[in-house]
Amino acid sequence: TAKIYENVLSLNAIVTLKAESFIRRNRWENDGRNSTTNKPQTTAIETLPYCTDIVPNIKLLLQMFTTLPVVTATPERTFPP
Repeated sequence: TAKIYENVLSLNAIVTLKAESFIRRNRWENDGRNSTTNKPQTTAIETLPYCTDIVPNIKLLLQMFTTLPVVTATPERTFPP
């Protein structure tokens, strides 16, 4: 599945991703609280508006993560052992 997104993130982007994650983590620790609730951001959707142009790869990954479809399957009935 990584091959699907290989054209989205270049090799240089992957190298800079570590630095961006360090920047984002420090910023989140300093001012990572929601201004209305004063609670820390805990989900990708809450974090996305706070990603600036300083961390474009983190923003791109969060956008991809929040738009991936989530599918679960459960059987209609279970059979006794």
